[in-house]
Amino acid sequence: MNQKENNKNSNNNNNSNSNITKGNNKNKITKNMQIMEIIVNYPDTMELLMESGLHCVGCGMSQYETLEEGVMVHGWSKDDLDFLVEELNERINQKENKNNN
Repeated sequence: MNQKENNKNSNNNNNSNSNITKGNNKNKITKNMQIMEIIVNYPDTMELLMESGLHCVGCGMSQYETLEEGVMVHGWSKDDLDFLVEELNERINQKENKNNN
């Protein structure tokens, strides 16, 4: 099982927690954002990107490629992309919720 599948399975096992986050917060990251824009504005996403096999932090193309372009180059499906965007937003929302409490 690859890292994307592990992330999907772990997310499915924690649906009660993720539903709270998704329902209460606006998505800030979209597939149309440049990868570097995501990293600069939301540095906490770097770990998830790396765990997912996207080593965009050190790639020169991250300044020019959108998240969608980057994952497609790596052979990801649209479903994989949508799941990653959801996971990235969930991570941001969880951090903001911790900071607000």
